Formats: sequence, C-alpha cells, structure tokens
Amino acid sequence: MSVFVSQLPAGALALRSMLLGCLILTVSACGGAQSHEPARQAPIVERKGDRIFVPAGSPLRTRIAVAAVGTSTEGRTLDLPASVEADPALQSKVAPALTGRIVSLRVGLGDHVRAGQPLATMVSSDLAQAYADEARATAAMALATRSKARASALFDAGGGAQKDVLQAENDYATAQADLRSATAKLRIVGAPLRQRGGAQVLTIVAPSSGSVTDLAAARGAVWNDATQSLMTITDLNRVFVTVEVPEKDLASVHVGQPASVRFAAYPDAPVQSRVASVSDVLDPETRRMKVRLAFPDGGRRLKPGMFATVSFQAAAVPAVSVPTGALFLKDEGSQVYVEVAPWTFVPRTVEAGYSLGARTTISRGLKAGERVIVRGGVLIND
Repeated sequence: MSVFVSQLPAGALALRSMLLGCLILTVSACGGAQSHEPARQAPIVERKGDRIFVPAGSPLRTRIAVAAVGTSTEGRTLDLPASVEADPALQSKVAPALTGRIVSLRVGLGDHVRAGQPLATMVSSDLAQAYADEARATAAMALATRSKARASALFDAGGGAQKDVLQAENDYATAQADLRSATAKLRIVGAPLRQRGGAQVLTIVAPSSGSVTDLAAARGAVWNDATQSLMTITDLNRVFVTVEVPEKDLASVHVGQPASVRFAAYPDAPVQSRVASVSDVLDPETRRMKVRLAFPDGGRRLKPGMFATVSFQAAAVPAVSVPTGALFLKDEGSQVYVEVAPWTFVPRTVEAGYSLGARTTISRGLKAGERVIVRGGVLIND
C-alpha cells in the first residue's frame, strides 16, 4: 500500500484526500439532521362539531378539574337597590282652575307650609266674570222669589190664574239652580263668596300641610292652562321605600315580610321595616315588580329620591348549584361545559339564579349529578 501511494503524483493525492473529507462531512450532516428532527406532538384539544376532546398527553388534563353538579339548601339574603318615594296619597297638586297672571309668589321650593297658608296671588279676568255671574244669579233669585210670592198671593185671593203660579214657581227653580251653579264655581276656584264688585284678585292657599316639592310658577308669569298645577305640596311625615324585585325572586317576597333597609345617607343606621304592598303589575320590559315599605318619618330625615338597599331574608329551598367559576358569559347568558364522555365536553347554555357564597344556583339547564368543568374551563372556552 505504501508503494502504491508513493507512486501517485502529489497533486492527485491531495485531490483525493479533499474529496474523501467532503464525503465524510456530508454523511455526518445528514445523520445529524435525522437525529435532531423533533417528534410529532399530540394536539392540546380536538374539536369535532360542538364536542371538545382533551387527548391523553395534553397538558390541559392536569389543569382542568371536573366535578358533579350538586344541590344546595341554604337560606340567602336578597339585597336589592331601592329609593325613597313620597306617599302619593299625601301629595296635593295646587291648581288655580283659572287662567290669569301671577302677581306674587309667597313660597319657594322646599318650604314647609300649613293648611290654609297663602301661597300665591293671581289676577284673573275669569274670576271677575265668575263674580259677575254670581251677582246676576243672586239678583235673578231675588226677583224670582218676589214673583213667586206675588203670584201665590193673587191666586189665593182669587185674582190670579193657576198657570201664573206654575210659571212663577218654574222661574224660581231656574233662578235657584243658576245661583247654586255660580256659587259652586267660586267655591271651586277658592274665591271667597263675600268678595263682590267684580274683583279680579285670587289668593291661592295651601290645601294641606307639607313641603313644597315641586314648583312650576314664577312671579309675573301668565298662567294659561287651568288644569296644570302651580306647585305640589307633600306631607313627608310618611314615605315609602320602593324596591323593584326581579320576577325570579317574587316568591321570596310577600306583604308583611320583615326587611332591613340601609340608606346611603345613613349607612351606619339600618332600619327595620315590613313590606306594605306588592304591586299586581309586572313591568314587561324590566321583568320586575314594585314592592313598597312604609316608613313613618316625623323628623323628615328621609327625602324623596334618596338611595337605599333593602335586604330580604329568603327561605331555604333546595336548588341545583355549581361553583361560580364554572360559568361563562355567552351571548348575554351563562354557559357551562358538560362532560358527556371521559375528557369529552360540550358547551351548554344555562339560566343562572342567585349567588350562595362561592356557588351559583342554576334555575334551568342542569341536573344534579351531571359533571361539569369547575376549574380551567377558560382554557377551552372560545
């Protein structure tokens, strides 16, 4: 061998050595590439239609927890927002029943007034006309009275006819009705009957005691709508706390039921009360019903419009429940993932009820004993 190598030219020997080295490097590179090719990994989840399968070897199997749906039998507190409202039966709308111009206004918004206290003064041509009508009716009544007496006297003396007596009596009845109508109109507008001479000034007085809670009048304003109220007087010695109860919770509230009320203005002083009334009408848009609690408030600490929170103690009833973390929002509703086979899940829409600590009741869509994802569901939630 040494003799053969020694007989090769030096250039050929160098070329052969170089080719042999390149061949060795190429084979080594190919072998290294094959040895470092990564193995094909299993998918984390597999989706077929609405089914989601977590295969063996998926890291999600250690991060997802599945448990059976349980039943909770616990009493709960129903906390609902509320507001203070005036008692409609204790509100008086002050309307003059006449048109005219307001020349003076003696009270302001929030003032406390007494029954019979002057509130405003109005100049009204309607009032002058009403006094004129009453004066004419009074004069006609006096004439009809004298005519009736004269016709009766003549008939009794044999100098009059029966038809004259009947006519006089008819005129008297008509005059009497006209006078009653004119007098009633003055009483309706609150004008004193003793005021005569075509007076145009009307003093508007408070029909009841209370606070001025609404004021629509101003000095110098022309009042053209006799049906519109100038102001509202409200007796705030008794108010209502009104709460709107959701339809699904109506079975937990009834008349006479005790409740605790906490006012935003007095957070450290909860007040105990009872349900005074439950509305018979359900709001078709909000699906809620108004419930009122009456509050005597001689000190007038509660003002209409104040915010409050009403707490009802609901009776304990068995209910299907899941951990709150098992629920996901879906199209303005709630959704859970139900296990239909080992490590195979399908999404299902449910109707969530009320919260019980870390759990939430399910009103519809699940049965006790079904298995759902209770932890890690967000990893497959799309």
